[in-house]
Amino acid sequence: MRHNRLILALIVLGSCLSVAWAAPAEPRSVLDAIPSDAWAAVIVRDLKGLNDKVIEVGQQLGLPIGPGTMAGDPLMMAKGMLGIMEGLNDNGSVALVLLKTDQLTADAFGKSVVLLVPCTDAPAFIEQFATTAPATAADTQASKPAAPPEGITAIELMGKPSFAAVKGGYALVAPEPDAIVTMLKADTSIRESISPDRLALMEKQFDVVIMANVAAAGPALKDTVKNAMMTFMMMATMADPSMASQAEQLITKVDQFLNEASNLQIALALDKAGVSLDFFVQVKPDTPLAKELAACKASEKSLLRGLPADAYILAAGFPTQSSPEKTEQAKVALRGLLDKPMVKQAVDPTKLEDAKKLIDQLVDIGAHGEWSAVSLSALSGEAGKIGLTAVGSIPHGAEKWLRVMRDLIQTGLAMVTDEDIKPILEKFKYNAEAEKIGDAVVDQVVVDLSGIEELDEEDMAKLKTLFGEEGLLFRLAALDPDHVALLFGGGPERVAQVAALCKAGEAPLAANAGIQAIAPHLPKGNRFVEAYIAVDTLLALVKDVAPTLGGEDATITAEVPTIGVPAAVIGVVGKDTQRLTIFVPMQVITGVKDFVTTIMAEKMMPMETESQQDSSRP
Repeated sequence: MRHNRLILALIVLGSCLSVAWAAPAEPRSVLDAIPSDAWAAVIVRDLKGLNDKVIEVGQQLGLPIGPGTMAGDPLMMAKGMLGIMEGLNDNGSVALVLLKTDQLTADAFGKSVVLLVPCTDAPAFIEQFATTAPATAADTQASKPAAPPEGITAIELMGKPSFAAVKGGYALVAPEPDAIVTMLKADTSIRESISPDRLALMEKQFDVVIMANVAAAGPALKDTVKNAMMTFMMMATMADPSMASQAEQLITKVDQFLNEASNLQIALALDKAGVSLDFFVQVKPDTPLAKELAACKASEKSLLRGLPADAYILAAGFPTQSSPEKTEQAKVALRGLLDKPMVKQAVDPTKLEDAKKLIDQLVDIGAHGEWSAVSLSALSGEAGKIGLTAVGSIPHGAEKWLRVMRDLIQTGLAMVTDEDIKPILEKFKYNAEAEKIGDAVVDQVVVDLSGIEELDEEDMAKLKTLFGEEGLLFRLAALDPDHVALLFGGGPERVAQVAALCKAGEAPLAANAGIQAIAPHLPKGNRFVEAYIAVDTLLALVKDVAPTLGGEDATITAEVPTIGVPAAVIGVVGKDTQRLTIFVPMQVITGVKDFVTTIMAEKMMPMETESQQDSSRP
């Protein structure tokens, strides 16, 4: 219990200090002070820098934070709460480190936690917390810290006994002296195991990094994680036997990751431009995982090929990642969905087996694809309000893809025997080769809404407003011998437009002004995924359709903010590394905040008016 309280005290100290930019005073990086076999670390690169950024962003959001405000200056308040009078380097880096341990117990973790505090005068920093070590057996039995080894000082931190020592420009603080001894004896650092490109980001860009040194994890940790996964998946399999093969694949993947990964990180960067959340993995060289990363298809060019440059809500693109192993995994996963009891009891077993074979064929065709892209757009006029565009490149396979999709959908509609579901599916009509648009052969899936008792003329009018004159009509197309598409909304013209873009290999949406504006804040390199979310387009669509769906009472009078830039998700691959970054521009954060705040204020106004009227009555 004492260890738990001490760890809590260290976490509070580390987190409070972390809510705090200037150049580091010490030439020695905090990474050099972390042993190479440490299991994990939470690192704040720049105390005052982060503190200043938190204040700046908070003030942008209208929060009462900073000197002279109700919340005050986070760093100054933390120093006051912790009793730090001297010695702290406000411009330094702080790290909470979990050292290697042979046991996964609370007591073992308590003996393995060390906080690295940046100091301008480490001895003075430690001295202000120093206590006198107990000299009698009675004192020791009273759970007070024993006399520490030479060079280690007994201290009291937030009312809890602990220990501290000096290492370079850092004060080492820990619940137990053994952890400090380990830190002082360490002659290799974790820096040596991190790729140079990542080091540059950790030391110059990221404000907070949570790092797991997977390569240093011993059997105690790896076996515990694997056993926990096996127990969880066993329970899931007992509840749903169809998950057995998927569970086995997952356990195998987790075991491979624990054995072949080197470094796992989650990082946060905050500045006036926005917030970045960064996920990173580095694997051991010459391992199957490293070979898998090397084989990962990626491109420095935009992945938004074939998508029209219109008012998008979501746009994403990615190269097709295929291998015999991944193809088989996809087949197993999709078969598993069809093998679920709730599916099997509602369908004809013979047609179910036919559907499985068609799915296998479709996966095999997709494995020969090169890339895919998808967008959700806000349309206008007779085209309706919402458009979906999904396109893909399958060299010399487009015609076969359409044929198998046609057979699969028709089989899926025909195999259902459940009397409650059949009337719904009877509304779905598949029209093969319904259109020939240029070179594109187009099939249609139409949802016939007529005859549904629950829908009156007013409801039908609303649906036409939302989905356009064509109603619920989906198009599946072989655009040419090499490209396929799934389209909703936009009519036949959309098919011709997408076909021309795919044939020319063009990505006009990539030239969007908002996408270009955030490009400097996104990772550079070979991308394996590229996605954007235009929040202002989404909010405008919500405001537009709200009265149609909810009536006049649902009308939103708040003005949609002019944001102009999207949030982004970008994945890049390097030598033995993979990185996924989520970037949310500050315009998005403040725009959403202002929009939601305005709506909430409008909702509160009737209540306030009613309350005022009640109070004025005699």
